[in-house]
Amino acid sequence: MPSSPSQLRTVEACASEDFSSDCDIPSIIEHTQKCLVLELENDTIRECGAAALAIIASKPDDVLRLAHRKLHTWPFRDVPICWRRLYEDASLWKAIALLRVQTCRRNPKGHAIDTVSRKRKRRGEQENPKGHSSSPAVERPSTTDDGINLPTIMAGDWVADIVKVLDMAIILTGAPSRKHLFNNLFNNLQSSLLHEVSKLDTLRGFPPSHLRRPKVRFPMQNYKALGSDMNFTALQEHLDASASPLILEGAISHWPACSAWKNPAHLMQHTLGGRRLVPVELGRSYTDEDWGQKIMTFAEFVHDYLINPMPKQTGYLAQHDLLTQIPGLLEDIQTPDYCFTTPPPATPELLHGQPTPPHLEEPLVNTWLGPGGTISPLHTDPYHNILCQVVGHKYIRLYAPSETPKLYSRGVDEAGVSMENTSRVDVSIAMELAGRSAAVGCDDEISHENARNDFEERFPLFKDARYIEAVLGPGDSLYIPLGWWHYVESLSTSCSVSFWWN
Repeated sequence: MPSSPSQLRTVEACASEDFSSDCDIPSIIEHTQKCLVLELENDTIRECGAAALAIIASKPDDVLRLAHRKLHTWPFRDVPICWRRLYEDASLWKAIALLRVQTCRRNPKGHAIDTVSRKRKRRGEQENPKGHSSSPAVERPSTTDDGINLPTIMAGDWVADIVKVLDMAIILTGAPSRKHLFNNLFNNLQSSLLHEVSKLDTLRGFPPSHLRRPKVRFPMQNYKALGSDMNFTALQEHLDASASPLILEGAISHWPACSAWKNPAHLMQHTLGGRRLVPVELGRSYTDEDWGQKIMTFAEFVHDYLINPMPKQTGYLAQHDLLTQIPGLLEDIQTPDYCFTTPPPATPELLHGQPTPPHLEEPLVNTWLGPGGTISPLHTDPYHNILCQVVGHKYIRLYAPSETPKLYSRGVDEAGVSMENTSRVDVSIAMELAGRSAAVGCDDEISHENARNDFEERFPLFKDARYIEAVLGPGDSLYIPLGWWHYVESLSTSCSVSFWWN
């Protein structure tokens, strides 16, 4: 049955209502439940059947298992929206169940208390009448070998338990209809952690990198060479004239992120003390056989891969929509006006065998965060790209579409997935073989020469491919046109934000 107009107005009011900022757990439960029981207009969740919907509130775990199986029956792009909706709502009902557990832990006045307050009381700390501690709560930290305090997500941490349920729903479904409810829950969980001190407060920046900066032999054009400010109109004129790559030096230097994101404590604060879950790529490159992915807490990612001087393998938070997942970080950036210019249209030659992408009403925004040495192999994107360098430095090499025959596209893999936008050439190995000078007479010289000969036998045309290159620093941006091949390597701990548009 379609929802009545009066009911739909109630749904809209529910979606726009914010929770209390005091983390009043009973009020949070009441508000979330009120929104969930109201039907959305034309909601596809009803296609999942009455049986699942009848038990979703009382047995959310059973419904989650059902929806999880359905989500993995098809490739993500082919999953019927109803099963994403079912997993989304079941996760919110699961979060309500976990919140109800906290209402059973009451002080004599009947107010729900959080684990931070409970730990203070066990230590005998005094609280003011509003329940705020007179001194910050500090849990026993773990430490690195150099003594840096790190966050510990402790067993029994009810906030972490709820965050895991909610973030898995966002990662697996994209939160197609309840994004506002998720954000409100996270905001209220944040208020329960106001007095938790980040264990990364002693670390005011990421460790320095000692990677060698490549020599730039074929620099790409910098807008300063054009003799004018690169505003919206100027970039549109550039796109109309040539649509070639262009460095926009200092274009985002005014972003608060350029200073704030250098401090791990700032990122930890916006990820609920590192409790938020993020998908991390493990391995040197997604083209390598040992490459994989793992969902982990942001604290684990920082601890194991960003500030660990001897990580077991490379960890890269790559091409992730972090700013949609954590809207608080959006306050630190601005969408460049450049993304609302009109670039040249897509053509088959520029798409390299990929299907024509849909028209974007708003730019697609992704975040890239990782240690020095992370790479993105030589590939093309389906959209025009403004790559904004926020923290650290990156080396970037670009090849024009006309160089495609010399770049050895991967074609279609064994599973039938098109990889025509990714090169078989490992540019990092090519750079090492071309730039290294072995000592005369050493056995190493022979092995180096053999490796170079083998590489050139496999990719004989690559050495003749013309390219341009640059090193981007904090505050710089780069326009990468549709169809241009690009290789990217982090020279230090680095964070970038990319904006795709068409």
